[in-house]
Amino acid sequence: MDKNTQRARGTVEAARRLYSLLSRHPEFTSEEDFNLVRAIESQTDDLPLGQVRDLWDPLVLAEKDAESVRCEAL
Repeated sequence: MDKNTQRARGTVEAARRLYSLLSRHPEFTSEEDFNLVRAIESQTDDLPLGQVRDLWDPLVLAEKDAESVRCEAL
């Protein structure tokens, strides 16, 4: 896996973890920042992370990795 894919997956995973935390504790951030994290999580919720990647077809996984890199570039 190249560095761009690793970075993109890291960003998506961070957004998911932040969203989970901020959903339970909205006082930790501003509404504007929460909405940004929520938007990132929402737009990337179909990208596989972690052990579930082992269950995906390698060709589809490659497409999703490319999508992750495109999302990171935004």
